[in-house]
Amino acid sequence: MDRNLLWTRWDNTGTELLNISARANCYVIKSTLLGVIEGEPMRVIYRLCCDAHWHMRELDVYKFVDAGATVESVHLRRAEDGRWHTADGEPLPELDGCLDVDLRATPFTNTLPIRRLGLQPGKSAEINVAYVDFPTLEVSPSRQRYTHFGRIDGVQHYKFESLEVDFEAVLPVDDDGIVLDYPGLFRRIQSA
Repeated sequence: MDRNLLWTRWDNTGTELLNISARANCYVIKSTLLGVIEGEPMRVIYRLCCDAHWHMRELDVYKFVDAGATVESVHLRRAEDGRWHTADGEPLPELDGCLDVDLRATPFTNTLPIRRLGLQPGKSAEINVAYVDFPTLEVSPSRQRYTHFGRIDGVQHYKFESLEVDFEAVLPVDDDGIVLDYPGLFRRIQSA
């Protein structure tokens, strides 16, 4: 799967241009987000590596503010044994048991559990994720549930539920499990 995707925010305050490259034993995702998040204009670049089964292995996020004068970053690694650490090797035991990452600023990270779980229609699963908040870049564990509704009008649909806060959304996805529309937040406008 080699894809280029473009999303825009529903309120027209930002866009995301994302590239997925399939390698011999992994997927590499590179993305640039431009926009305003909670009143703060910023540019965000992230790189995500997953193994062939869509298990998250590496995440690097760079947030540029003040016309690029300030750079904040997050670097997460997930080892084969499921333990998390920073790129410098500092352990992050609070994230143990988390299998995926969820970046608040993008609809793409919903693809990770959708692809990894491979849920049959009518089935659901609860998962733990490493949640990266924006604009703060704070990382914390979060519990979520995905339910596969099956095809509605020819398009696959999944229900996403946060089990930490009162938030849920029904997400139409393409046949690769990539979000087409995140109601009220993001909509995909281009795919190649």
